[in-house]
Amino acid sequence: MNNFKQRVLTGIGLIIVILLLTNLGMYSFVAMIAIINLMALTEFYRLVAVSKAARIMGLILGTSLILTVTYVINDLLQWRLLLVYVPFTFTIFFKELYAHHTRPFENLAYIFMGVIYITLPFCFFIGLAFLPIREAYNASLITGCFLIIWAGDTGAYLAGKLLGKNLVFKRISPKKTWEGCIGGVLSAIITAAILSKTFLILSTQNWIILSGIISVTGIYGDFFKSMLKRSQHIKDTGNILPGHGGILDRFDSLLGSAGFAFCYLLLYGQFKN
Repeated sequence: MNNFKQRVLTGIGLIIVILLLTNLGMYSFVAMIAIINLMALTEFYRLVAVSKAARIMGLILGTSLILTVTYVINDLLQWRLLLVYVPFTFTIFFKELYAHHTRPFENLAYIFMGVIYITLPFCFFIGLAFLPIREAYNASLITGCFLIIWAGDTGAYLAGKLLGKNLVFKRISPKKTWEGCIGGVLSAIITAAILSKTFLILSTQNWIILSGIISVTGIYGDFFKSMLKRSQHIKDTGNILPGHGGILDRFDSLLGSAGFAFCYLLLYGQFKN
């Protein structure tokens, strides 16, 4: 089976699973994000070769942060519980202080970089499911965001393959072209305009603005992931997804866009009842 067929079949399977778990309810959605976060962190820590003990601390920190944020958003726990991460963070520093590593600050840097680069965007993405703030879980906004991300990625891939000539960032991503980027943004906007007729939680204008934010920042999410791969001299971040590579290869656009999407909708989103 060639790479393109693998990519299509894997993509279809992934879309079905993600949409199913997203629309089954809050618990299946959060569990899915927690698992993806755990897999992405594991992939990142493997790539940067942190110690086993540091990797475990990072995974505990990332997973517990996902769960705590979910509980706080749902008013099941008070926001003060987040303060527990202050002593926990210093515990990680203490661990490295007494460990026998030649480069302890390298371990510390990678532990927290993984959480900042991967877990925080996933926390913002979970937050999108409860907008307007502290409302009940709403799968339609998350489903729409997923569809916009996938449409942008697919449009960029096809436009780049068919029309791509002018490179955007050769040093970081030698295959990404301006034509592909424009195709991805247009695909995302068209998809958002169509979605606005079905998912009425936002106005058409809000959906289109959101799609522009997601597609543009998603491109930079791809660049950040490419920068990671170039620094480690690898082609893919993993091989768990045939035709796509690793978890970071597949969710790079989400990681780049989730925080911006959440901030826009929290500050300027006009939600319909």
